[in-house]
Amino acid sequence: MEGGKRIAVIVLLVALILGVLRWLIRSHYAARRPPKAIRSQRLEMIDIETYEVFTRTLEEWTQGGTGENGRFKNPRTGKPTMALVTVCVSCGEKVPAAEFGAEDTPDVVLMKQRAYICPKCGKHAYPQK
Repeated sequence: MEGGKRIAVIVLLVALILGVLRWLIRSHYAARRPPKAIRSQRLEMIDIETYEVFTRTLEEWTQGGTGENGRFKNPRTGKPTMALVTVCVSCGEKVPAAEFGAEDTPDVVLMKQRAYICPKCGKHAYPQK
């Protein structure tokens, strides 16, 4: 092989190897996006201060951003005050759902739900049995 061809082949192989390495690194460290079917699901959220209810897709909520507290931002105010919605079993109104962490066991979640008091009527928001 001539010297020029040999150098061209080496440069091409190095470029190919670097391209593959770049792709492997990006695919390994890239944030995993949920599938489009999940991102397009409509999600109802309620503002914990005003009790105003908004319905948007998960993708729209995500694009709006979150605050330091991890809550989605209110589309009107920009404040991170949005929470999941539940319907109070006592008064039938939409209110913020009881909060619990991913590390909470099912028993802890149930305990928190049973202890949760509706901010609108002052009674238990979840079934007690």
